[in-house]
Amino acid sequence: MSSKTPQIEDVRFKVAGLEIAGKHWKNPGGIPTLCFHGWLDNAASFDFLAPLLHDLDLLCLDLPGHGRSSHRQDYASYTIWRDVMEIIALADKLAWQKFALLAHSRGAAIATILAGAFPERVTHMGLIEGIFPIVNTVEECPDQLRSATENLRDIDRQRSTVYSSFEKAVDARANGLFKIAPADARALAERAVIECDSGYTWLYDFKLKVPSEIRMNRAHVDEFLNRIEAPIKVVLGDNGYFTSNPHLMDWLKAHQKVDIKILTGGHHIHMTENCEKVARELNVLFTQ
Repeated sequence: MSSKTPQIEDVRFKVAGLEIAGKHWKNPGGIPTLCFHGWLDNAASFDFLAPLLHDLDLLCLDLPGHGRSSHRQDYASYTIWRDVMEIIALADKLAWQKFALLAHSRGAAIATILAGAFPERVTHMGLIEGIFPIVNTVEECPDQLRSATENLRDIDRQRSTVYSSFEKAVDARANGLFKIAPADARALAERAVIECDSGYTWLYDFKLKVPSEIRMNRAHVDEFLNRIEAPIKVVLGDNGYFTSNPHLMDWLKAHQKVDIKILTGGHHIHMTENCEKVARELNVLFTQ
């Protein structure tokens, strides 16, 4: 393993007709590691955590539709299994036959189904504030498809919010669904806010706000988790999404193979809020 200070490089890859951008914290000899951010975030989500991790050759992606990566065209939606296909294609392009996964929130759900479908390729799983995809019951599936179709049909009428200044765009992100520190919001904005004719706007694809056409049920997700061979550590905030949802905590605790660590913090615990303690937990995982 290498303990050298990583060199940071902005990268772009052509995969399945898309350009996928990212930040490569290059550390030759480190564990090849693919890193996935959460919904409407981007690769900068890991800017505070990445320098604290040891011996990883860490490639933090802007998942399709986010940050500087391409948007999917026409009615192509953002289901997590499509992400899996694109990520495996990227790993093949890199000739990474085996790799670790580091992921937050929606990215953690992607990591779970990827590792369940390709267990022989994943060496470690470090998950932050996430593990399960959103599930439906069988009875909810028709309504789910209808909702996705109607939302996607109306997407052309949607307009991105335009802010009068870059600072206003940063403030909007800091005070969004999951509130984050101004420094965290600025890091995300520097990667994904652009100047337009009438001000500043975020780059993410509006189709990301459309619900998935179909969701798995709990039994599906359990089977993906059962097939994972790599060690799994889930780091949660004591004021985060999981700890405020007892049914999710009960479901998580039912999977005894998962090492659960609860630290002080919220949903973006891995950013400025508590990145040092998150890194400490993950460094233990990646030495296994």
